[in-house]
Amino acid sequence: MVVYAGGRRGFVTGVANFDNIGVRHENQDGITIYKASDLHQRPDPSPDRRFAIDVLTAEQLAIATETRDILQPVLDGEVQGRKALGELIAPHRNRPDLRLSIATAYRRIAAYKATDDISAFLPDRTWKPRAQSKVKQSAAEQAMETAIQRHILCKKPLKYQTIHKEMLPAICRALGCNVPPYWTLVRRINEVKRRDPYAVEVAQKGRRVADHHYRQNRGSHPLATGPLSCVQADYWDVHCILVDDATRESVGRPVLCLATCIATGMPYGYYLSYEPPNAGFIGVTLYEGMIPKDQLLSRLGVEMQWPVWGPPRVLQLDNAKDFRGEMISTFCKSWGIDLQHRPVRTPHFGGAIENRFKQLASKIDHLPGATGSNHTTRRGNPSKEAIFTIDEFELYLINLLKEHINTPSKRFGGMTPLQKWNSYFFDPATGEQKKTIPMPPEDPQALRIELMPFFDRKLTQKGLLLDHIHYDSPQLTAIKKRYATGERIPMRMRRDPRDISYIYVMDPFAKTYIQVHWVTPSREPINLWQHRRLLRILRSHGDKSTEENQIRAQEDRKHIADKAKTKTKNMRRDKAKALRGMKMSNAQNPKLLNDPVAASVKAALNAAKDTIDAATAQEDYDDIFKFKL
Repeated sequence: MVVYAGGRRGFVTGVANFDNIGVRHENQDGITIYKASDLHQRPDPSPDRRFAIDVLTAEQLAIATETRDILQPVLDGEVQGRKALGELIAPHRNRPDLRLSIATAYRRIAAYKATDDISAFLPDRTWKPRAQSKVKQSAAEQAMETAIQRHILCKKPLKYQTIHKEMLPAICRALGCNVPPYWTLVRRINEVKRRDPYAVEVAQKGRRVADHHYRQNRGSHPLATGPLSCVQADYWDVHCILVDDATRESVGRPVLCLATCIATGMPYGYYLSYEPPNAGFIGVTLYEGMIPKDQLLSRLGVEMQWPVWGPPRVLQLDNAKDFRGEMISTFCKSWGIDLQHRPVRTPHFGGAIENRFKQLASKIDHLPGATGSNHTTRRGNPSKEAIFTIDEFELYLINLLKEHINTPSKRFGGMTPLQKWNSYFFDPATGEQKKTIPMPPEDPQALRIELMPFFDRKLTQKGLLLDHIHYDSPQLTAIKKRYATGERIPMRMRRDPRDISYIYVMDPFAKTYIQVHWVTPSREPINLWQHRRLLRILRSHGDKSTEENQIRAQEDRKHIADKAKTKTKNMRRDKAKALRGMKMSNAQNPKLLNDPVAASVKAALNAAKDTIDAATAQEDYDDIFKFKL
């Protein structure tokens, strides 16, 4: 079906309800969701539509519908001419609710053809009786309507008594009428609120709040027709502060990228990291979603059923900059995935993933280190109370997902998300297969490379430099010799943010990716966040040169300092124990006199001999060694 929305031509792709209609515009990727009142069958609808069908009362809609049915033969061309029109409307001319005449009929028909709005058949609201008493009454009505528009349908509405005592008299003097009674004004205000509460809340609190109260998305998603028919993904700043693995000092809040299947409620994939959101998040999430979860669950040591894999047909994301990158768009085109971006500032269009984040937030708000969703829900000092490392929190997160997919839901008629997923492929009663199971990717390694963020760098004699880390290999040396030019060779590389000890580089001649490690194989692999944290520490100490060799030297010096600190601490402890033992009697410390003297104790005694009083030290020293040696 061809429609026009926002001045552009498009095609209807799915309908959920009158407020959720998917339209795909020409020369545009993705689907845009519109309200039914925003769609037209003409390219340039008239802007002066008097009413909208969704704000008409039941009585007004009945009158407009009846008038249209009366004039339908004229619209269809079956009745032509004034005489035939007069005979058609003759039985209804005296009805006060329709106010129908030949001229009025022609005017309403012309307005309907211009706007396609059924409200064109309503009687003209500007018509007023001509009797003098009615004119005075209309002036009072106009005064109350003006007061309501100014002081009720505004951001800061006034109290009824304030309007009647202070605001309404001045309006009535300007219109030349008496001030209506107080209860008349109250009844009129209540009538306005009862007739159209949505418009009142729009005027007082804004359209977003009003839409949340009166126009929430309900019913099924138009694209959620089966498993992986539509997958939604988004970021979430986890409401919990985590600690470092080694020092157990608070680090900060991680970021979770989660994808979920709308039709079944099954989690599709996730990625948890301290890094700010970037293109690598959605890449890892899609990779974990498209492959079987056996390896992931085995690494975490969790036993659960998670039979979700395969590419989605539709991937819905928000308008984040990282979701509009070349990597994700190219991948979706190559795999035949329909990539859709929801309209700006419309989080309710991503209701499935937003509700999932809300459920997770409610499950972790009691944990030590939980920050809450805002400052009003924060309790204590989360940085001091934090106890979870990122690996421990990931295990906790997996158990939350396990609980979710095994919890019955009213949405699925009492079935769990796992049972709902299985019901699409197997008959719950007989167990017979009804649908083909999705096939996992044949080459997971190639899939992972394709979902890695890519960077363009130039190959030098030292190899490739990325984030102050040098990468080189014999394959790169062969590429340098193959070209044998003094100019730098442009290369495309991809990197896994979970392990930056190696990268994948595209061979410009063979058109294949080769794995290249960094130039220090003895260094332990780290992730991107750990590396950048080390860079920040170096810069905070005034080290501006952050080449790979200096980073390695800094790590070596830190290791040497830690080792020396440990040795010094152990030596001081042994020395203190020896000095305390010298001052104890044989009955108090028989073990010191009966056990062989340790080398560390001898060293401590020798050091003590040079520092304490010579006479006392010599006596204690001789007495001890007389028995020990």
